[in-house]
Amino acid sequence: NTRRDAVVQSMTHVLDAAQKPIDKVEAVIDQYEQNKVAPPVDPAVDANIAEVPRECESKTEWLIVVDCANNRMGIFRGAKDAWTNTEFITVSCGAADGRETERGTFAVEDRGYSFNGFDEEFRAYYTCYYWVRFAGPYLIHSQPYHLESFDLMDDRIGQNVSQGCVRLPLEKAKWVYDNIPIETTVFTF
Repeated sequence: NTRRDAVVQSMTHVLDAAQKPIDKVEAVIDQYEQNKVAPPVDPAVDANIAEVPRECESKTEWLIVVDCANNRMGIFRGAKDAWTNTEFITVSCGAADGRETERGTFAVEDRGYSFNGFDEEFRAYYTCYYWVRFAGPYLIHSQPYHLESFDLMDDRIGQNVSQGCVRLPLEKAKWVYDNIPIETTVFTF
């Protein structure tokens, strides 16, 4: 709490100069702190994901495995029969109301910096960043932000709440965008 108070105090001076309300700063800090605390993960979930790649092939040295039921993604590097996990990430896959994430074996098709859409639940337009397409309309991308901003609109992670895509925190989406090449295998189950 001391760190938070120090940040709020230092930002208050900047905001006073700009005549912006302090509640906005506190809301941004709260949002940041909430997003840094991921939901608890059952180690068996990651162990299950780690078993998947044994037989998988990829045309690149990378492989992505997504467990849609448990909202976890594993990133692997290597080759068939020799994959090494580089990271497990908590994600948000499609909701179970007809917006499920497509299941199967796919390959990264293309990528882009951002796209805009409309969210029925929030009744608002949004922008998602750092998208990587793996199956037609299905993408791996950032969580949604208010239209053309970096003001997070939906901070839920680790829950089946997307419209079918695989949502990641912004910094993880950027890493995938920057490092995972076209034709990388994406296996979703």
